[in-house]
Amino acid sequence: MTPVTPLPYAAAAARTRRKAAPLLLSGMLLLLSLLSAHAQVSFSTHVPNVVALGDNYRIEFVLTGTQDGENFHAPDLSALELLFGPVVQSRQAPASAGTSRSAAHQKSWTHTYTMRASRAGRYTIGPASVQVGGKTYRTKPVTFRIEAAKSLDQPPGASPSGIASGDMFLRAVVNKGSVYLQEPVLVSLYVYSRRTNMAGVNRTPPRFTDFITEELPQNGPTPLTTDTYNGRIYARALIWQLVAYPQKSGTLTIPAFGYDFEVYLPVEKGEEDLFSGSSTRKVKVSLQSAPLSLTVKPLPEGAPADFDGLVGQYAVSAQLTPPKDGVIREAETLAYTFRVTGTGNTKLFHMPELTFPDSFEAYAPTEQDKSTLSTHGTHLQRQIEYLLVPLDKGSYTLPGVHFSYFNPATERYEQVHTNPVPVQVQAGDPKRKAALKKSSAPAGKPAPLFPLITPPDGQKNRSGSNDLFPRIKLFFDPDQMILTPGSN
Repeated sequence: MTPVTPLPYAAAAARTRRKAAPLLLSGMLLLLSLLSAHAQVSFSTHVPNVVALGDNYRIEFVLTGTQDGENFHAPDLSALELLFGPVVQSRQAPASAGTSRSAAHQKSWTHTYTMRASRAGRYTIGPASVQVGGKTYRTKPVTFRIEAAKSLDQPPGASPSGIASGDMFLRAVVNKGSVYLQEPVLVSLYVYSRRTNMAGVNRTPPRFTDFITEELPQNGPTPLTTDTYNGRIYARALIWQLVAYPQKSGTLTIPAFGYDFEVYLPVEKGEEDLFSGSSTRKVKVSLQSAPLSLTVKPLPEGAPADFDGLVGQYAVSAQLTPPKDGVIREAETLAYTFRVTGTGNTKLFHMPELTFPDSFEAYAPTEQDKSTLSTHGTHLQRQIEYLLVPLDKGSYTLPGVHFSYFNPATERYEQVHTNPVPVQVQAGDPKRKAALKKSSAPAGKPAPLFPLITPPDGQKNRSGSNDLFPRIKLFFDPDQMILTPGSN
């Protein structure tokens, strides 16, 4: 059979396709990267919805993307009073686990204009524009209002001389508006002030009646941050935090916090103290936060029999530590340790009572508690260790532990447990075993602190009883830690 020879133009076409394939793939990848870059660009305007007349405020134009922006053009702001700006800031967005490679290189650029609200009215900020990768992006128009301060909703607070109403106030917030019974809720108290030269000098705790509370310690000096509230810019500081555990269901009230401050104000012209030369005067401000309402839901029905009011999330593990050679023998000590961890109302946790085999001598457990308080409640880290001594060889089973709790995250009752531990006890030292058995109290009965003293040969005293000392008894005084005699 005569072989078929490819036509010259067919071979050339094949070579062309092979050469064009890498170019086509590169072009597609370039197109995809450009589309991805454009898809990740965000450009927006930020301004408060309402600004108080006479206050300073900021207008921010924020660009986010993987490429630098250029040819930025701000809208016409001539109808507003500009104090200074723009201030341009850029930062690298932090990369987190699982983010794509392009997302890990996100950047943001902010053009900030600081303005003064000098005239009341309704204003519209037109579109700003910027070019990214040869394409022009524009922000959407944004409308806001400048209103007289008296029309704004001001929180409660004092108005001492030199500090206008609303210039300084306390604000209490909770991290959840609705919780279950015994579920911890974080209560945070902030001070908002237009004056930054101040110091807290005295505080009045809330009078809680329906909560058990634990206060979080304040570590170090309180930092000041900037926040906008009701359209006004304030210095804000976190000054008090506590965790509250509701003790009943219904609509409960978190009472008001009280705090006294000393505020240092600049001396007005003509009020200078010629003797002290001080350029400031001290003003005492007493503030009180508004009470808060909290909805507390009752725990659902159908609680397990071993449920004891524990709410949160918990785990338990167990470990049996045998002698160094790994062989468990009669009259040798074993350590049986439980570790309980969790977060919630951990003060209600109590180790369930365990029943060990009759052939084991069990000593009272020792506990190590390394629990810490955080904004999520108490983090329980408790270790309970039992020292056990087997008295007879054989096969035994040490009990596991189990307890139930209500998990607010899943809204159901859950149980954790450890499995029973099988133990094989080998023969031990006979002398040690005999001595241990002789000194051990009967099962379930502790050894007496003072053994009964009886007269020899069973003779009786004058009262007819076997008590050797009928007119004297021994009493243990736990406060004095001594033994004292007392008469009948």
